[in-house]
Amino acid sequence: MEETHRYKPPSCGIGYQPTGTIESSVFDTGAANGVGFNFIMASGTTPFGTKFRAQIATSNNSSGPWNYLGPSCTNSDYYFDAGFAPFPGIGDSPATAEIGCQNNHNNKRYFKYKIILCSANDCVSQGTDTPQIDKIIINWSP
Repeated sequence: MEETHRYKPPSCGIGYQPTGTIESSVFDTGAANGVGFNFIMASGTTPFGTKFRAQIATSNNSSGPWNYLGPSCTNSDYYFDAGFAPFPGIGDSPATAEIGCQNNHNNKRYFKYKIILCSANDCVSQGTDTPQIDKIIINWSP
């Protein structure tokens, strides 16, 4: 499944809201005993002065609970708390991060991700552009 996310500003405003949040649908690995989560990967573009953040949540129940965590196992840190690195001649390069919190995520069957698009690097100020996320991949092993 491929999704593209980009926040659109209000038509009467002077710029983009500081953040826009996207939560994925529930993904089922199909493994009754759960899986080992390895990497999260993202591709897209981050115009100068913008960034994006990501967290993942796992559960053994398709209805949750969903506790979104970053790499240090808290809900206040994020994967990719930055933009994509420029790739000369092609555009932005894909971002990849190892999924932390093995004790929280491994041996779980279901997962979701949350993406926060920031129109300014501080994710608080209103910006004049927004990142675009074209693809998110969660890599796991049975």
